[in-house]
Amino acid sequence: MATPSLNQQRKQVIEVLQKWMKNVITNKSWQNYDDLHIDEINEYFKVSNNWDNGSLFVFNCLSEIIDKSSYDAFLTITLSDKKTSNYHSIKSFKDFADEISHITPPSLYLFPIKENNYEMTIKSFEFLESISNEIGLNVFYKEDKEENDYYRTIYVRLGSVPNIT
Repeated sequence: MATPSLNQQRKQVIEVLQKWMKNVITNKSWQNYDDLHIDEINEYFKVSNNWDNGSLFVFNCLSEIIDKSSYDAFLTITLSDKKTSNYHSIKSFKDFADEISHITPPSLYLFPIKENNYEMTIKSFEFLESISNEIGLNVFYKEDKEENDYYRTIYVRLGSVPNIT
């Protein structure tokens, strides 16, 4: 079976995203942190080796269709757990792409602009300016220590960088 062309992929991804967005908006399910894992979109995204560039492809498709005057979005990418903190070792897209967890697929969240829970959450993250400049999106990093492991997540946001005050 041949791999669909990029244009065919884009059309299919946008159809799935539109249905998901309509559901989130209609049901206000952002309040329950309703997300869409990219492996739910099609067979291509079920393969974890496609999650790095694939997640950015999907996020860019979302950015084409979202009403940016009313809504914002996150792409969350879970990184593999570590025994030590290594925030400062992530300097480029390749650095975090090499560390993507192959257990949890990247996921998308949609929410109204200025939605307080999301705004407060993003303020607790580290802004990664060099990676943000590299990929042209706002990239953040969050690391949580639980027992002997550091759980790490990359967040990519469509909207502006919040004032950290």
